[in-house]
Amino acid sequence: MSPQEPSGAQPPVIAGPVEATALGNVLVQARSLGTGPADLGGMRALLRDTQRLRRFEPEGDARAWDLAARRTGGADGRPHPASI
Repeated sequence: MSPQEPSGAQPPVIAGPVEATALGNVLVQARSLGTGPADLGGMRALLRDTQRLRRFEPEGDARAWDLAARRTGGADGRPHPASI
């Protein structure tokens, strides 16, 4: 993850391991065989307890990000409400 991403997103960003997709697949397969956690909360707890999570806090001035979003149409491609 780029260090600039949380600054534009504003809320803190929690990033998991790069192997998250593979770990999720393993957990779902283990659950289907009856050997893993029985529910989503249990799977999340197992990952939290066994994997390193990183927290990225927003930094800097959010006004520059808001201006860029207005100029470019925002992350979802729709016009920013402030520019309509």
